[in-house]
Amino acid sequence: MASLVTPAADTRALFFLCTSINAGPADSRLQVFNVRLYQSLMGILFIVAAAVQWNDPDPTFWISIYGIAALLSIGEVFWLSRKSMVRIRSLLWPLLAIAALIYGLSLFHGLEGEWYNDEVTRESGGLFLITLHGLISYWAVRGNSRDISKGKNG
Repeated sequence: MASLVTPAADTRALFFLCTSINAGPADSRLQVFNVRLYQSLMGILFIVAAAVQWNDPDPTFWISIYGIAALLSIGEVFWLSRKSMVRIRSLLWPLLAIAALIYGLSLFHGLEGEWYNDEVTRESGGLFLITLHGLISYWAVRGNSRDISKGKNG
C-alpha cells in the first residue's frame, strides 16, 4: 500500500511544526509546544549523531559539532519564552548554520569526480541538516521574539 504522506506534505508539516510565527493569542501555547517538541526531537537526533561518531577517524570534531547543535536545541526548549536570551540565540543559530554550510561545501573541494564518496556524502549530509536546523531555529527565534514583544508568549 502506498504511503499517503508525500515529501511536500512532510515539508509543510515540518514548516508548520517549527514556525507558526503569526499565531494568534489562542494559538501561542500550541506554537510554543510545537517549537519545543521540534527542538527536543532535533536535540535527541543530534545527541544520537554525536554518539555514533566514536569510531570516526576524527571523532572530536564531529562530536563537537553535533554536540553544539544538540546543546542549542535542548537549550532552546528552556529559553523559548525568555526575552533576555533572544539576542544571543539570534546570533548563535546563524553562526552555527553558516559554519556548517561553509565546512560542508569545503568537503567537496578537490574531489574531482568523486563527490559521491560515502564518507563525504554522510558528513556533508549531517552538516546540511545542522544548517537547515540552524536556519529554521533562527527564524523561529526571530518570530518568537516578535510574539514576546507583542505579549503573545508571556
